[in-house]
Amino acid sequence: RATNCFFGYNGGYGVSGGYIDNCLFVGNVPDGKNTNGIGIYDPYAARNCTVVGHPSGGIALSGLTYSQAANCLVWSNGNNAITTPATNSFSNAAGIDPMFLEGTYVPTSTDVVDRGATTYALVPVDYRGSNRVSASGLVDIGAFELQVGDYPPASGARKKFWWLFSGGVR
Repeated sequence: RATNCFFGYNGGYGVSGGYIDNCLFVGNVPDGKNTNGIGIYDPYAARNCTVVGHPSGGIALSGLTYSQAANCLVWSNGNNAITTPATNSFSNAAGIDPMFLEGTYVPTSTDVVDRGATTYALVPVDYRGSNRVSASGLVDIGAFELQVGDYPPASGARKKFWWLFSGGVR
């Protein structure tokens, strides 16, 4: 099990047999084995993950029965798809601009905030250690929950992340 982890700037990430929760995948480039940000093979699940800045694909699930993606945010990749059997993909946001807070991967878009399924929010905190489920019983899609103390970007200040984040993860 990988929880609240950062996977970045390598040849992609392929996993088999376990779970990935609240993880951030940034800037992985194809290495000939895995051409996506995450390749998931049975039995495995990616839940509440953010996948950004990969020049090729987003999330690829094997065609097998038990691999799944749930509450995952896939944005600013060469292909923002979550390639999976339809029955194995739940409450994801692929190709929807999350309107990240400037310099972070915290989404502000109403298409992402409070749109996840609490069924798949099995870890009580997000990537930053903030409560995963809000007081209203809702959960955001991706590795980060928008908190009351976070401020939305000023008009025109948001970034579309087609670059490799070099200042660390916030």
